[in-house]
Amino acid sequence: MIHITKSQLAELISHALREDPVECCGFLIGTEGRTSSVRSTRNIKSDSQSRFEMDESEWKQVLIEAEASGEGAVAVYHSHTNTQAYPSVTDVEIAVKNGWAGYRHVVISLAEKTHPVVRVFMITADGEVNEEVIQTD
Repeated sequence: MIHITKSQLAELISHALREDPVECCGFLIGTEGRTSSVRSTRNIKSDSQSRFEMDESEWKQVLIEAEASGEGAVAVYHSHTNTQAYPSVTDVEIAVKNGWAGYRHVVISLAEKTHPVVRVFMITADGEVNEEVIQTD
């Protein structure tokens, strides 16, 4: 389970809508499954309407700053501009390749622009995807 405040959920959706049709991406920072902040990053992927890639120096800096404040990455997030809120095969491959397996992955779907959907998943090192519950305040 992950705890994301309603204002943080709104921030995720706002980021996704603002970047549409490009996928947005970033991290949820906090401790023990409870988020304290949303840290957006730039999507540097050339075909960014259907993929995301964070600049390595940027995402590493976000994690260093989180650790320095006694927190860490609670989740990686990104949007799907035209598909459902479920990790794609590529999303799973990226998670495993970048060492983000074991992190929660929040996916914001804009398939229905007037009704965005936010879901969270745990992706394991062997590529297994398990949905988790989002708790809000």
